[in-house]
Amino acid sequence: MIHTTEIRDHKEYTSKGFQYVLACIASIISIGVMVSWFTGNLQVLSILPGGATMKFNTALVFFLASINTVIIFSNKKVLKYVFIVFSILHILIGAITLLEYSVFSDIGIDNLFVADTISLSNSGMMSPATAICSIFIGIGFLGFRTANKTFQFVGRASNVIVFSISLLAIVSYVLTIPLEEKTTLFSSMAVHTAVLFFVFSIFLGMYNYGSFYLKVVKARYGLTKSIIELLPKTLFFTAILINMMFIGIYMDLIDADFGAFTATLILIAMYAYILTYNLERKIKKTKDGSFKKYTFTINNSVIKAEKEIRYTNDLFKFNDNIKNNDLMNKLFSELNLEINPEQFDEIWETLNLGETWSGNISKRTLKLDAHQVYTTIIPYKNAKGSLTEFFVTKRRIL
Repeated sequence: MIHTTEIRDHKEYTSKGFQYVLACIASIISIGVMVSWFTGNLQVLSILPGGATMKFNTALVFFLASINTVIIFSNKKVLKYVFIVFSILHILIGAITLLEYSVFSDIGIDNLFVADTISLSNSGMMSPATAICSIFIGIGFLGFRTANKTFQFVGRASNVIVFSISLLAIVSYVLTIPLEEKTTLFSSMAVHTAVLFFVFSIFLGMYNYGSFYLKVVKARYGLTKSIIELLPKTLFFTAILINMMFIGIYMDLIDADFGAFTATLILIAMYAYILTYNLERKIKKTKDGSFKKYTFTINNSVIKAEKEIRYTNDLFKFNDNIKNNDLMNKLFSELNLEINPEQFDEIWETLNLGETWSGNISKRTLKLDAHQVYTTIIPYKNAKGSLTEFFVTKRRIL
């Protein structure tokens, strides 16, 4: 398949396996919890004995999130609208719950589908932390699909918030830290609620950051230098956060252990996000430089402005099951060009060296008559030095 060249920002997709496994697990847990509220099965509602239960509305949020995860890459107009509606529902459910906490009033959304006869207080209400995560996961989903750079940034920030809150809850369960006794924020937040929010934030984060975690591990794009450059900013935010923590402890708003623990997690999430943002700028700068290089090559290889510029896509990517000669022949077959063996060897040798090849090649029209076409082929190589695709310009010789 030959596609007309189009320069745009490409986002890296997460693994399809991860996407569908997450959607499957989230849907099974959410449906199981919703059914358990009708049947009274406490074991599904609360995994840990005596622990907090996942509320019906929380399960509904995860069910909507599982559907969004399945249709998130779809380009069908109907599914796009469904995705947006479900994302907005995430925000509304969380926002209404926070409103109930702020005005100490029951609007009626918490026991709309089934009455909560288990909770001793705040019947049917998800915890404030769960409500906040519901709001920000909805914003994260919307930022996932938008083309607006500002809203993409807001979506990434929302993912970091969900990641931080859910990680704090998970660690508290592992270390048996009773967060609900330190602050009302985490009251009635179940362990499977925290785990699902944590995994959803990773899913959205991997997409938006373009496999950021892998790039950090491989120490690409000047990671060490970036950390040094960001040190003054991180120290400044650290000083502010520590002062806020001490003020909260002094005013008896938070416990000392809880304050130190929370501040540490916030700092980790903040450093990761600032570092990610800086890396994205470096990556974009690198890609812009590469594009300018190829543009310069094209401008110097094409004499006449009236030309046809095309490039080969995934169809010509190399793999172990296809011979190189077969791929090269397929390339010229798709371009409707004919070459002799000697010319093939010359072109193949030049492209393997990573150099641009230019020359005349015969092209056969629909009427089967042939004419000469001045063709330029620019090879693309990956980090391992292997050819991945070709950028082709051609001009008919009169």
